[in-house]
Amino acid sequence: MELVRRELDPVFMTVSFVGSNALANELGPDGAGVYVTQVVPPPDDENIPVVARYHSALSEYDPQAEPGFVSLEGYLAGRLAVAGLKACGPDLSREGLLHAVRDAGAIEIDGMQLKYGPDDNQGSDAVFLTVIGSDGKYHGVKKLRGPY
Repeated sequence: MELVRRELDPVFMTVSFVGSNALANELGPDGAGVYVTQVVPPPDDENIPVVARYHSALSEYDPQAEPGFVSLEGYLAGRLAVAGLKACGPDLSREGLLHAVRDAGAIEIDGMQLKYGPDDNQGSDAVFLTVIGSDGKYHGVKKLRGPY
């Protein structure tokens, strides 16, 4: 990356599927300025209610665990599964779960809205743009020109 940056002025971008924490660790100091789209809010922003609840659950499970995008996404998936199973009532089956989630309209998990339907399995259409800072951590992008 150093050679590329010396010869050009590139903008590196990738999607969350890359494994954000692994990418930042692998790139080390060369990762500064790399943009990564995320499908969940920043896992260190405890001003967001669902993130604060995630921190509480994570520290209860393992006080040494580091918050991250992947585990926050897993936490949301687990909370969605619990909400869907509760909504099934006595019709606890695969089909019942699918109907419960799809027919709910919107499922709210600590302020985060997830919506499903017959033609929509996405849950959330939100995309959070982040950039790896010189500190090796992810920062939310407010504008596309530095400083971030």
